[in-house]
Amino acid sequence: RDPASAPNIGDRVPYVIIQAAEGAKAYELSKDPRYVLEHNIPIDVDYYLDHQISKPLLRIFEPILQDARKELFRWDMGRSISICSPSNKSGIMKFVKKQLACLSCKALPGY
Repeated sequence: RDPASAPNIGDRVPYVIIQAAEGAKAYELSKDPRYVLEHNIPIDVDYYLDHQISKPLLRIFEPILQDARKELFRWDMGRSISICSPSNKSGIMKFVKKQLACLSCKALPGY
């Protein structure tokens, strides 16, 4: 976004994947993390769960568990993704949401 701070050849460029319309190209989905935070752009939670978290966990647990996918990703409690609204909080704390949970089983109310 700022030509003076453009990356050079071989530089690592930080990015996050944001939510966008179906069928958007990968280069349209990747944005600078600082820009995303400053402009309250929601990240694509499903992308990170499906591509960044589930595949490495399956590689680790498939030799150990009989049906690793079923054991690790059975959403018994329900899958709930919260999109937070902009607030006065800064940095990563603007994505924190306070929720009540059962002290013994950690279940969230309503599930």
